Amino acid sequence: MIISHKYKFIFLKTSKTAGTSIEIALSKFCDSKDIITPISPKDEDIRQSLGYKGPQNYISPFKDYKFMDWLNFFFKYKNKRGKQYYNHITAKRAKNILGYKKWNEYYKFCFVRNPWDRVVSQYFWRIKNSNIKISKFLKSKHYKDLIKKGENIYTINKKIVVDEIFKYEDINESMIKLKKILNLPSEIELPVTKSSTRKIKKDYKTFLSKNHKDFIYSTFKKEIKKFNYKY
Repeated sequence: MIISHKYKFIFLKTSKTAGTSIEIALSKFCDSKDIITPISPKDEDIRQSLGYKGPQNYISPFKDYKFMDWLNFFFKYKNKRGKQYYNHITAKRAKNILGYKKWNEYYKFCFVRNPWDRVVSQYFWRIKNSNIKISKFLKSKHYKDLIKKGENIYTINKKIVVDEIFKYEDINESMIKLKKILNLPSEIELPVTKSSTRKIKKDYKTFLSKNHKDFIYSTFKKEIKKFNYKY
């Protein structure tokens, strides 16, 4: 995720929606005070090769901790992550760390994707060279991870709290629109990151049976209806 104090925007990152490419592209416009969370070492290499800023300011200094922050640090967060931004942070947690004033003042956005296509993308990303069938994948923690890093990212108590939700399917047009909205000095240029993980470049319908289709619909019915996605 990225928080730009310079351009006053917050990019919340859902999974399998080209979030890493968008994140790297937006890093180009960040200055030393902006917040950039870490991504994978391979993707950090891409970001570095482009000359963009890498991870910075994502851990809040202890001097900024309040009483509840200390309680959470010692008793809630077992990994001692504490008051810290991270890759797929939820809107609720980001709002709590950033503070209500800046949260309400900054332009907040994220991306969604056709759930059937998103599931197939996650399937190829996670199985890589293994022989796991998609039926088994739909029962795995990796499938459940799509739920956790989807609607949960841009809602608080089931209510959408971002200013705009763009579609992955319209990503190029969205970059043009975002440049204008954010008043950026140049185009947002998307790098290629994880596209090599999906070796078979076929329509997602090729990989899904009717049972798969119906199961995915039952999981993501709310998003499918909200964003008018069709199979």
